[in-house]
Amino acid sequence: MIYFLVYLFLEIFVSIEFASYLGALYTFIEVIVSALIGIFIIVNFKYSFLESLTSLIKQEITQQEFISMHIFSIIGAIFLILPGFLLDIIGLLMQFEFFATIVSSKFIHKKFDTKFNHKTRGDGNVIDVEVIERN
Repeated sequence: MIYFLVYLFLEIFVSIEFASYLGALYTFIEVIVSALIGIFIIVNFKYSFLESLTSLIKQEITQQEFISMHIFSIIGAIFLILPGFLLDIIGLLMQFEFFATIVSSKFIHKKFDTKFNHKTRGDGNVIDVEVIERN
């Protein structure tokens, strides 16, 4: 609850500052343009998804990078559609892979990376197993 109140305060503060600097007409135009950009990103999401899926199959990126790029891209596009300057700034930052990588490294634990990372070290034909004998 406290985080929502902090967000609400910051959103109102940033929106008032930007709106007073830009004026009513440019604020309205910014809201419309950012919503159209968010819709454009969601509509064209399938192309970037297919490109990243190809990179994942070729093992050029890890599964963590694949998931973080697409989750942050969709959330950022939704933030761009919603009105508010702070959400627009965060949504715009989420479209960049650098920002997504930094944030995902903070939230996605190393357990996820070791559990789902299929890049092999050494010989890819060796299967490591543990044999448990029962009496």
